[in-house]
Amino acid sequence: LEQRKAELGAQWHQLGEQRASAQNALDALQGKRQAPPPIEVEGFLRVLRKNDIGHHVVADVIEIADERWRTAAEGVLRGARWVIVLQQPGDAARAMALAERERYRHYVVSDAAEAPARPDPASLLAVLRFSAPMPVWLLRQLEAIRRVESTDDGVRQGGTWITPEAYLREERGGRSVWVEPAQHQFGAAALAARKESIERRLAQVD
Repeated sequence: LEQRKAELGAQWHQLGEQRASAQNALDALQGKRQAPPPIEVEGFLRVLRKNDIGHHVVADVIEIADERWRTAAEGVLRGARWVIVLQQPGDAARAMALAERERYRHYVVSDAAEAPARPDPASLLAVLRFSAPMPVWLLRQLEAIRRVESTDDGVRQGGTWITPEAYLREERGGRSVWVEPAQHQFGAAALAARKESIERRLAQVD
């Protein structure tokens, strides 16, 4: 009986920690227009501002125009969320020296351009909207990815493609790039998805 009481106590403590973590995550989203960056990213952005280096991060300037393709776009863009785009290429040396000092693990980019006005309509790029210049390499990557309805369609067509369920096939092979809604980042809809996912977690714990 004592062992069972101890087990139940441990489970109760664990659930309490899970609830506190979910509640803290939900509180952090209140009053925000978009999901906030990680602490280490916010810290480096403060360093850039302090040094008067104009910049934006990729996560702040992309909207996903077609919600049906949100899962795919979030998956592909996940690794580029905290890429920093410099407003002035001439700031690259200073910005990269600061990134080295602060051990900033995401790319700092000076080679940026406006997104094409008329991208390939079948590409992943075609369902995205941009409010500022983007890394040239990322624009190329997004336009090279074709949207397909299923893995069968993708295999028939060949090349680089992605399904609505975020299954990506590129030259190295195919893999899922699914991102949980609680980790979605791009635009106001991502913030709503995060809140909904966290509220579901709270309901399950309760």
